[in-house]
Order: sequence, then structure tokens, then C-alpha cells
Amino acid sequence: MGPGELWAKHLREVREHCLARIHNGEASLGDVLAKRSDPAVGHIYLLGVLEAVPGARKIDTRRQLAKLEIAESAPIGELSGSQVELLTSKFSTPAAPLQD
Repeated sequence: MGPGELWAKHLREVREHCLARIHNGEASLGDVLAKRSDPAVGHIYLLGVLEAVPGARKIDTRRQLAKLEIAESAPIGELSGSQVELLTSKFSTPAAPLQD
């Protein structure tokens, strides 16, 4: 296994671990977004992270991102501080992940 394959395997493991922690309630959306400067975490796509939030629905999540004018395919490492604040305020609570 070459270095590129090892790096890709590491990225997949980190992504799975982060998404599972959000889904299981072990980490909040804010916790994961706060680690977006980590090269391995920063590669995770925003849509996958948001859909891992308990109670999030795929269609509503995509509509909310469109309304906020944030690309669903954006890696979380490329989000600005203001975008992170906006996302955590809109998607933070498991009981009501979308707030208008």
C-alpha cells in the first residue's frame, strides 16, 4: 500500500468517525466544525456532516443550504468563520435541526 492509499484510508476513517460521533450524539456539529483546520477533518463535505445531525432530513437540509447560499459540496475546511456560526445556529439542536 502506497502513501497515497494510506492517506486516503486515513481520511475515510476520520470521516466515518466524525460522522458517527455526530449521529450518535457524542459530538455536536460545532465540535466537528471547530476541528475543520485539521487537514483530515477539513476534507469532509458539508452535506455529509449536516445530514449526520440527529433529526436532520435530507431535503430540508439541502433547501436550508440553498437558502443560506452555501454549497453542499463545500469541504468544511473551506468554510469561513461567519458560515460556521450561521450553520451552527441553524442546525445545532437535534430536536429541531432546521430553524427559520
